Amino acid sequence: MSEKGQTLSDEFKLSWSHNIKLMRMEDNLERKFYETEILKNNWSLREFNRQYNSALFTRLALSKDKNEILKLAEQERTVC
Repeated sequence: MSEKGQTLSDEFKLSWSHNIKLMRMEDNLERKFYETEILKNNWSLREFNRQYNSALFTRLALSKDKNEILKLAEQERTVC
């Protein structure tokens, strides 16, 4: 621990609830995708569930315009 007062939980980037949901995924590529997106976009568990339930990973995998799908996902996030 480098700083006084820092706790062990500060070293973990994802919440327990995020990790539980990620561990239940069978596809390693999908799991890594969502883990990256959670960290990159600072998704709450609610936002993670929303993106997962909207099949963001599958939509991106099937899409020819991946940037457009990511933009739509971000727009939906700001509306909610």
